[in-house]
Amino acid sequence: EINEGDWSSDVCSSDLGNKFTLYNMDKHAAAIHRLVRAHKDTFVPRGRGGSGAFAAWGTVVPQPNNQYDPNAVQVHVDGEAVAYFSMEWIDIAHQALAANPGRTVVVPVVVRWWGGHGEYVWVFGSMNEAETFAAWLHKEDLRG
Repeated sequence: EINEGDWSSDVCSSDLGNKFTLYNMDKHAAAIHRLVRAHKDTFVPRGRGGSGAFAAWGTVVPQPNNQYDPNAVQVHVDGEAVAYFSMEWIDIAHQALAANPGRTVVVPVVVRWWGGHGEYVWVFGSMNEAETFAAWLHKEDLRG
């Protein structure tokens, strides 16, 4: 595995800020909902839905057999696909994978289900930043 310090210094340099947004599709929604609901300490139910966010380590998974884009790279959390690196950040993912051949590359992420507003996944420069952001989102969810 790549450790947090390597990811932060090699990938999320200061010119990127402390986070960037991944691209999630409709096919990722069910997994995001399951994962967020499973974090009962941060999930705020509302009607048949709810809101929640949590910080986790996401595994960077290349998709060379992707029929639409052989350069695609997904992020998995707890074995579930939650998002892709967008075209804007795909080179960063490939650089991290190339720098660590044969090793699992993990990144600090926040997975977010925001009720009727949608699903979101962000990559952070450090797990501390991810946890701080997830805690802030939880406070906002509690406020309603």
